[in-house]
Amino acid sequence: MSIVKLTPDLFEQFSLVLHPKREYRSSSLGSTGSVSVYARRSDFEKEVQPLSAFQESKFNDQDLVALLDDISVLTSSDISLPIEKYLDTVNSQSQSARLRKSLNISRTVPDVAFSQSTVKKNIITNLLIPYHRISSPSSHFSYTNYHTLNFFTASDVPSNTALCYPNVESSNALDSRQYSLTGGFTFDFYINPRYTTDSTDQSYRAGCILNLSSSYSVFLVSGSSRDLNGKPDKFRLMIGLSQSAGISPSLVSTSALNNSRTGEQNLVFMSDDNSLSANTWHHVAVRWGTSSQNLGSGSFIIDREENGKFVIPSSSIDPGAISVTPSILLV
Repeated sequence: MSIVKLTPDLFEQFSLVLHPKREYRSSSLGSTGSVSVYARRSDFEKEVQPLSAFQESKFNDQDLVALLDDISVLTSSDISLPIEKYLDTVNSQSQSARLRKSLNISRTVPDVAFSQSTVKKNIITNLLIPYHRISSPSSHFSYTNYHTLNFFTASDVPSNTALCYPNVESSNALDSRQYSLTGGFTFDFYINPRYTTDSTDQSYRAGCILNLSSSYSVFLVSGSSRDLNGKPDKFRLMIGLSQSAGISPSLVSTSALNNSRTGEQNLVFMSDDNSLSANTWHHVAVRWGTSSQNLGSGSFIIDREENGKFVIPSSSIDPGAISVTPSILLV
């Protein structure tokens, strides 16, 4: 048995770029840059036929194919001159037009008036997308639901799970208690109530959307409307602030008007009854601007319309005076 030392000259190393990066800029002034159709391009790959082959020109017998044929039939042992002529002809050829193809990036914002952008959008939505949907079923002129969160309950699904975001004191002022409310607020999100009860005799289980202990809680609760089967088909939002953030929705009367609740429930507010429909996307904004804005009034805005008001005559709902700072935002 022999041992052979492997010296560095016996190794070959290669670098592979599997996902080359492509960048372009887009702004209100327009877009600049392009993305090449072929990511791996070679400057040495030439056209076999000259680009003038498809243009009106006389036949040139000094093309690459003819030169190779001439070299193959030579009987002389010295073929340096024909080879040199062939290589010069190769170098004079244009780079492959196929590899020079690029996709220019353009930014189109259709306006209310009929314009070139309107024509582009109509061609994409009415012609290109339906044509390619056969081979690409996900082709459509809209957003997918891949960036949404789907919350549901079931017998085999844990009920004590949530997304957790730290809300602790930090030396960096931008990161310190970044989810605590020190002034006015706006909770802005899209929601689609997709689940109801399994039977008519069941109570709808309210869903907690956001919770920061002793600060705020946002819930989805059922409305008074029922479908033909007697199940809830309309919903509403409930928000609890400050000391009311820990109140369970099951303990809150849905028939009480905002600002009429007392005790620990005095900062529990609800949107109008049946303000959210089942299986429908709604844009929701719950806003309040402290006592210095609109005399301390806040509102529920659903699909750009006001669906409920409340009043908090205070400059802040931040529980800064309590001994323990809320450390976790739960989603």
